[in-house]
Amino acid sequence: QFNTLPVEFKELHPSYRAGNPAGMAEWLRLSKESLVEKITPTRPFALTWARLESIKTPTLLMTGDGDLYTPPALLRMQASHMPHADVVIIKEAGHCSNWEQPAAFNEAVLAFIRRHKA
Repeated sequence: QFNTLPVEFKELHPSYRAGNPAGMAEWLRLSKESLVEKITPTRPFALTWARLESIKTPTLLMTGDGDLYTPPALLRMQASHMPHADVVIIKEAGHCSNWEQPAAFNEAVLAFIRRHKA
């Protein structure tokens, strides 16, 4: 049933949909042009907790507080299996936090890079 929901409902936070109609209209326009719905990724191996636990590279895990694909509780569960992961939850954002809250998204990415410079 989740897949039958409108894409903007699945991917954008309710606050963004209500508070930024022009941004939502532009996001919808771009989403219709994207290939996201047409691509089905395949993996040559099973994705398991053990594989996640083997990652030694610092990893940034980020989600919006209203992300329906990866809700904060799910992201924290994933992070519990990734000892080198940093977790960021963007407020007032859904699955597209980079679009909905670009300043917060960019600051999180830049802070992560600063912390993990080689």
